[in-house]
Amino acid sequence: MVLAPEFLEFAVSDREADALAALFVGLGFAKVGEHRTKAVELYQQGEARFVINREKDSFAQSFQLLHGPSVCALTLKVDSAARAMERARAMDCPPYVGRIGPGEALIPAVGGIEGSLIYFIDDSSADWRADFLIEGEPPAGPLTRIDHLSNVVRRSEVLSWSLFYKTVLGLAADRQVEIADPHGAFYSRVLASPNRALRVALNVGDGGATGVSRFLDAFGGAGYQQIAIATQDIFAAVETARAAGVVFLPIPENYYDDLATRFEIAPDMLERMRALGVLYDRLGDGEFLHIYTRSFNRRFFFEIVERRNYDGFGAANTPTRLAAQAYLDDAESAAAF
Repeated sequence: MVLAPEFLEFAVSDREADALAALFVGLGFAKVGEHRTKAVELYQQGEARFVINREKDSFAQSFQLLHGPSVCALTLKVDSAARAMERARAMDCPPYVGRIGPGEALIPAVGGIEGSLIYFIDDSSADWRADFLIEGEPPAGPLTRIDHLSNVVRRSEVLSWSLFYKTVLGLAADRQVEIADPHGAFYSRVLASPNRALRVALNVGDGGATGVSRFLDAFGGAGYQQIAIATQDIFAAVETARAAGVVFLPIPENYYDDLATRFEIAPDMLERMRALGVLYDRLGDGEFLHIYTRSFNRRFFFEIVERRNYDGFGAANTPTRLAAQAYLDDAESAAAF
């Protein structure tokens, strides 16, 4: 059984690595370790961990050459890595073994979306952190852990990857929803582990100029588009990140005018959301506050989420996010000519 995401690994070039590291630091992450023998860096905040891999002649470099800057691997904490691998083999998922240096931890893995990797570790696994020269303790917050991820896949792949997540990782599927996009519509289905620690949204691209279709074109296939990170104080997280130079997705003013007609929100809180670009949703007595960064090289973006007795994903705000992203993409494309 999946217990939690342990870390995400990003494949980047040297030039992209510096920009991505700056984004991590702006979001409040600290570089806490550097690999003993490889060009790999570890960033952490709370229990959220990101690895930047710029190692030459490696799996990560091959992945980056195919897809540009991207998430090339997801490491999961499971109750038993041996059972997870046994289950994967029973489902005809071949294991992956990369280049292992002297004294390095051997972490079992299988292939995931578009040839990315999924690693399994448990309490009995060799400590992968020992591969790093640890430089310091991770900061305590305001970001705490990876909340959820999104994969964009082709329509022809959605049933296969949905089955993969269900059978190999033991995730259960929520109902499929249709989401409006300024250039059309697409479908999304969330799959989650029993403890809800791992949640993956499968977003289905079907041609046209929708946001997920543009991702498929830019990325050269399916992949991770969105990384959501949890916080217990979104206002503090966003104010700190903005002060550090992080640029968030601009939200139109009329969104907040509409919000005031849909929900009873304290005026000072509404104005604070408006000033920072924070989105809001409410279901029953649960509240959801979230915000998106600008896309990194049009490949992926980060979301900061604060859940207050709320288990959804703010689907009502997705059209607003997509419209804002489409406007920026169109403006950047026009500026290029």
